[in-house]
Amino acid sequence: MLEKTDKGYLYQIIDLYLSGRISALSFCDAFHSCYDIELDSNCLTRKEKEILDKYSSVFQRDSPIEEDLLLYPKTYIDGIQLKEKVNEAKAELEKLKK
Repeated sequence: MLEKTDKGYLYQIIDLYLSGRISALSFCDAFHSCYDIELDSNCLTRKEKEILDKYSSVFQRDSPIEEDLLLYPKTYIDGIQLKEKVNEAKAELEKLKK
């Protein structure tokens, strides 16, 4: 696995999550730790940063707790919504490669 200071790590954890090899909790924790704490944003292109900024706050709102989802539906998202958002982020990032 790549280091959290490598932008490739973000792409790697997206793929690991979407393939079911890491849990939603592991993905969200790893994404936050890498993107919001350890990664030097200067290694990202402007477009990558825009995309990842847009989804960063969404990835932090995943909750497996049903009560959170019922009491605060505009605050938290469930696993299905998380997977949809990760797929959207991946699709946007892949467009940059073309």
